[in-house]
Amino acid sequence: MWRQFENGETIGRPGFCGGVIVRDECHAPNIRVILERDCDDDPWFVLCQIEGIWAYVRPVESEEEAKFNAVLEALTTISKLVPCDEDDAKMGRLQRELDQFEERFA
Repeated sequence: MWRQFENGETIGRPGFCGGVIVRDECHAPNIRVILERDCDDDPWFVLCQIEGIWAYVRPVESEEEAKFNAVLEALTTISKLVPCDEDDAKMGRLQRELDQFEERFA
């Protein structure tokens, strides 16, 4: 289940891309998605992370283009493959799913 990261305490704070955090959601145990606005180089950024495994940053022109809810839905499916602790088959499947995710949301 997705929930606000740190009970929403990060909303309105400076983000990683020089913007302001608008949405910050996490999925146990280690997946996080952040939406920032008013960033240094682009109007918006979507940041996705699986701690210690993968990170993806995508600039977008608008909040609608971020497709935040669709990103959460796609990562919910991917979350079922984590952790993949030294299981080469699972890690390979996870990597394929992440590659497809990046293509879909590019």
